[in-house]
Amino acid sequence: MTNLLQALQLAKRDRFNAQKSGDTSAARAQRTIAWLGGTTSVARVTEARLRALVLAMRASGLGPASVNRHLSALRVALKSAGQDSTAMPWQKEPRGRTRWLSPAEVNLLASACVIQPNGLAVGLLVRFLGETGLRVGEALALQWADVDLLQRPHVIVRTSKNGDSRWVPLTNEAVQVLRVQKDLSAPFRLSQSRVNHIFRAARDSMDWSRGNSEIVPHTLRHTAASRLVQAGVSLPVVQAWLGHRDFRSTLRYTHVDQDGLAAAARMLENRQ
Repeated sequence: MTNLLQALQLAKRDRFNAQKSGDTSAARAQRTIAWLGGTTSVARVTEARLRALVLAMRASGLGPASVNRHLSALRVALKSAGQDSTAMPWQKEPRGRTRWLSPAEVNLLASACVIQPNGLAVGLLVRFLGETGLRVGEALALQWADVDLLQRPHVIVRTSKNGDSRWVPLTNEAVQVLRVQKDLSAPFRLSQSRVNHIFRAARDSMDWSRGNSEIVPHTLRHTAASRLVQAGVSLPVVQAWLGHRDFRSTLRYTHVDQDGLAAAARMLENRQ
C-alpha cells in the first residue's frame, strides 16, 4: 500500500516538477505530510483525519487561504497515488480585504530578511517587489536580457500569469537593487521555496507581523499597486503595469478610507 512519502515522490515526478511553482507546491505537500506522518497509508487519510490536520495548521498560525493551498498540494499527492475520493475540508476564505504594507513596513521586512541566514538576496527581492509590483515568479524568472537600466529603466516580464509579456518601469530604488545584483548570472538566483522560507522567518521575527498569515510575498504586489492608486495613477495605467486582463482585479486597490471620505466631504463643501 502506498504511503504519503511515496505519494509525494509520485506527485513530484508527475506534476510538481513540471510546474513553474512546483517546488513551492511540493514544499506545502511535504509540510502537510509531516503533520500526518510520512509512513501513513494514503488509504488512511480520511476526512476526519484531514479536519484534525486543519485544526493543527490553524493552531500553527496559518490562515484559511494558506490552509487551502496546503490541502490543494496534498490532494495532488493523494491523486498521484490513486486516492481521489477523500473530501477536502476546504476553508472559507475572507473576501474583499487586500493587505498591503507601508513603506516603513517594507523596509523593516527587508531588513529582517537580510539578517536571516543567507537572507541578503531575499531582502533585496522584497524591496524590488515592493517597488515594481511583479509577482514573485515573474521576478525570479527575469534574465539580464529583460533588464534595461539606462534608457527609461524598465524590465520586460516574459512569464506573466496570463501569458502576455509586459513592460514595467523601474523606480530609482528598484534600479539600485538590480545594480547590486549585476555580477550574478541572473537578477535573482533564488528558488520560490527559499524565498517563502526566509520571508516567513523574517515576518515571524517581528512583533508587528508575527503569525500574520496575510503577510506573504504576494503582499508586496498589493503594496506596489496600492501605492500607485494612492499616488493618483489612473486605473488603466495600473492595470497595464500589473498585467491584469480583468479590470475588476485592479479595482480592488481603490481603497476608500476615512481620510478619503473626509476629503470628499471637503470637495462638496467647496463646490461653487
